[in-house]
Amino acid sequence: MARIAVAMSGGVDSSVAALLLTEQGHEVTGVTMKLVERACEEEYPETTCCSLEAAFWARATCRQVGIPHYTVNLARHFERDVIRDFCESYTNGQTPNPCLRCNEFIKFGALLRLMRACGVDYVATGHYAIRERANGRVSLLRGADGCKDQSYTLYGLTQDQLSHALFPLGKLTKEQVRKLAHEQGLPTAQAPESQELCFIPSGNYRGFLDQRIAASPGAICDQTGNTIGHHDGLRNYTVGQRCGLGLNSSRALYVIDLHPQDNTVTVGPKEELPRHWCVLRDVNWVSSARLPHGQTIEGEAEVRYRSTPTAAALTVTSDTTARAHLPNNPNTLTSGQSLVLYQGEVVLAGGVIEKAWN
Repeated sequence: MARIAVAMSGGVDSSVAALLLTEQGHEVTGVTMKLVERACEEEYPETTCCSLEAAFWARATCRQVGIPHYTVNLARHFERDVIRDFCESYTNGQTPNPCLRCNEFIKFGALLRLMRACGVDYVATGHYAIRERANGRVSLLRGADGCKDQSYTLYGLTQDQLSHALFPLGKLTKEQVRKLAHEQGLPTAQAPESQELCFIPSGNYRGFLDQRIAASPGAICDQTGNTIGHHDGLRNYTVGQRCGLGLNSSRALYVIDLHPQDNTVTVGPKEELPRHWCVLRDVNWVSSARLPHGQTIEGEAEVRYRSTPTAAALTVTSDTTARAHLPNNPNTLTSGQSLVLYQGEVVLAGGVIEKAWN
């Protein structure tokens, strides 16, 4: 049997993950991560995944399951690798997904390194995804519950990280997980779903960014470069945005592009939104070995979390970059979001959208 640390958020998913692994006979420890330093705990609601309340419920679950529980302070790592990147991305005209970075740099980065130094074999989480070994490589697959599948959020994990990761809920549905929690009388059986970012539980992104990034107003331009309005900072806009532009126009206008080099926002009609081509950076080859430069692989892509998959072809342009073509994509391609390529249920590769066009 293995020594396993379960990252416990105080929710039902990680609680059932700990229960299942304990029932399988493994040596299991529950670990709750403290990710944010707070001046006032009351500002953070009970549903926040790294609140004192969450740690309380995680500890209560561990006590009932019969395993030890610890809290580890990873706030310094979270500030450096997640929050700082979040702010810099908005400053640079991109729209980030910090939960993906948390999985890569915190749960299976800082936490995994710490746990392995303590002699732990695996870090397990309550993600709905499937991990399989085949032909000397670890593959990442969609979770069995299509409505809860979280494989997209795990595409950044390396082979080494996946080799030491476990997802006990991958072949279960959310309904089955809730049922197990009720049957075992777990304290978290009725825990609500987490909806907001743990470091912005109010959902007020603008207020959070206002505290960290100085406002830098600039021009809103049409596609010919004419100034037709003014913005109050690139951080407040995202590609595809229609509302809140403050423009006096007889037709609907959308944010087509953001230009940090000259601090301008370009707007245009809906049909000009970038959908069909993009350049990816920080490309990670997950279940597939990295292809040679110039080679193309086809599959279905998700261009944001839980977006409808669309046919795509990915061409390798360097060790860490690729170009993607999505001929029938109905979704806007947004810089800072991630494109993840699948073949069937298998996650092949993914990367961050650096630039997109039609």
